[in-house]
Amino acid sequence: MEKSSWLNRLRPLRHFLVAGCIAFLCMVIALLVYLLKVQGQGSKSLRIPWNDNFELVTAPIQEELVQEFDYDLDLYSLMVKFQFDTQPQGTLELVMEDANTGEVLATGGVDMSLFLSGEYTTIGFTTALPEVEGRRCRLILRPHYEGEGQISLMYSATTPEGSALWADGQSLEGALAMQINYHQIGGFLTRFYWGICLCLSILAGAVYLYCRSRFFKLHIFVLAAVLLLGGVYNAVLPPYSVPDEQFHINQSFTIASTWANRFAPEGTWKMNSVPLNETRRRPSDQYPLLQTEETTVFQWSCVAEHLTDRTEDAYYDQQLYPEYQVDNTNTLYYLTSGVVFLCYLLQLGFVPTLLLGRMANLLLFALCASWAVKRIPVGKNILAVVALLPMTLHLAVSFSRDSVIMSLTLAYLALVLAGYLDENFRLRWYHWVAVALIAYALIPAKYV
Repeated sequence: MEKSSWLNRLRPLRHFLVAGCIAFLCMVIALLVYLLKVQGQGSKSLRIPWNDNFELVTAPIQEELVQEFDYDLDLYSLMVKFQFDTQPQGTLELVMEDANTGEVLATGGVDMSLFLSGEYTTIGFTTALPEVEGRRCRLILRPHYEGEGQISLMYSATTPEGSALWADGQSLEGALAMQINYHQIGGFLTRFYWGICLCLSILAGAVYLYCRSRFFKLHIFVLAAVLLLGGVYNAVLPPYSVPDEQFHINQSFTIASTWANRFAPEGTWKMNSVPLNETRRRPSDQYPLLQTEETTVFQWSCVAEHLTDRTEDAYYDQQLYPEYQVDNTNTLYYLTSGVVFLCYLLQLGFVPTLLLGRMANLLLFALCASWAVKRIPVGKNILAVVALLPMTLHLAVSFSRDSVIMSLTLAYLALVLAGYLDENFRLRWYHWVAVALIAYALIPAKYV
């Protein structure tokens, strides 16, 4: 009797308990993925070749090798090329100083028995160097041998501006072959990963609750699911990650720049039409780390770092970039171009402009998909599934005109089928106008 009473008290909460179990299971799966794939990836860093030429080799280093160079980014570790005949034993002491003040910035040590002759070898510091503008560094390498093997270092005859090289006190004409690892991703990856997983887990539980609710309506579900999942996609898939998205971004920004130029103050240079092999954006709209089709942890970091950026560029300031657009048909880009133009007026930075432009296309798709599911007389469930497919959302939350094409096509399909199959729906004049406008927008873009 007591057990039955306990179960009866829990019965009204059964859906909440199931939703909690679904969210918990999602977090367990996320934990397993974290332990297998994500944990330990915080050591990832970017690399730049400070000097990748190595045609010369120093004499075996007896006391120390000193390389002075200008470098102001953060520094996590270095990669240099050693050469030797006999495997050296002992430790290599590292000291990084400020060449102007003599202050010791970082120290370190590495076991020379791990070196590979003729290959880049990573040497790290006990303390990472933060970014400091205009810094001049002095790298000192001191070998402490415990055997007969001795190391030489590979360098080039070319000398980067501001660098100087000494080996055992003797000045050398050239520069050390060296690559620099910077911008370690650190704990950002863990925070980003768990933030996304938490959002998806809560979303999974909420979807179950709404589907079991007596207030459930399929078109409302589609609207909410597209917006929420699309928002997650916008965070996980950085701008430029959708196929050819860079060209769609270029076209949207160029149209917005054209509009801004028309409303520029008197005396401002007035431009003509922009050819397809050129792009117009503001001077500050340029982040090489972000403008790549690859999806990396560093793109996520770049987006997070510049999420609230503002710019000092006026709305009519623009710069020419030798980058391609898509084509001469601008109709399907008016929505994203309008958002970009508004961001120009508000002087929002490049990253928030990109994200808001994407969300505008996603909002249009969510509204059209929801309306189509509500209005279409047959295949509602199939249409809902199509709207929520991963590739559909991938395109929907992007600058690609395919997002607008999908939105208009769903609305067109629902409108035509409703007029043909639904006896309770009568096509009125404004429906015919909508059909004509959609055809006008779609045919020039997809006339094939």
